[in-house]
Amino acid sequence: MKFAVVKVGGSLENIASYEERITRFLQSVNASQVVVVVGGGALVNQLRVVSARENWPATKSHWAAIRAMSQSAETASRRLGLEIVRSFSTLVHAEKSVVIFDCFDWLSERQASSEFPLPESWDVTSDSIALALACDLAAEQLILLKSVDASEPIDVDRLADDGIVDAHFPIVWKRTTQPIHLQVVNFAT
Repeated sequence: MKFAVVKVGGSLENIASYEERITRFLQSVNASQVVVVVGGGALVNQLRVVSARENWPATKSHWAAIRAMSQSAETASRRLGLEIVRSFSTLVHAEKSVVIFDCFDWLSERQASSEFPLPESWDVTSDSIALALACDLAAEQLILLKSVDASEPIDVDRLADDGIVDAHFPIVWKRTTQPIHLQVVNFAT
């Protein structure tokens, strides 16, 4: 099966015509299975403030942010009318051509069993999580829908330096074992 992972940035949750624009974009992706990962958005931004103020351990902050991503996935599922999938095995065999993936259970299992678990810190956001999922699915494409421009050609180290992706993204990228076409799309305009 030809997979594409599309990460919808949480900062896009309030763009004009969200439902119509995201739906149209997802329908345009050339893949037999489009898997949508939704960023945590405003809820994760609030968690950053609370975790800093309360001096939460990095692990607690990380998993609270992953839970927030689950809530964002639920909201996006309702807004876009898309099925939400919660397990990796179900995802691999999903019958719908476009689904939203709630990463919590998969990421919990992956952390325990992966040769390269993701750090449990603010250095990892939905960008690295979407890339890790693309690797685990052997996806051909990873499309990051953002609210900023990225210069061409794509250089993952520069994307991290410019704050367009998280600090851990280049590390995951360099460990990929299959070619993934990476695209960064400014969707806020």
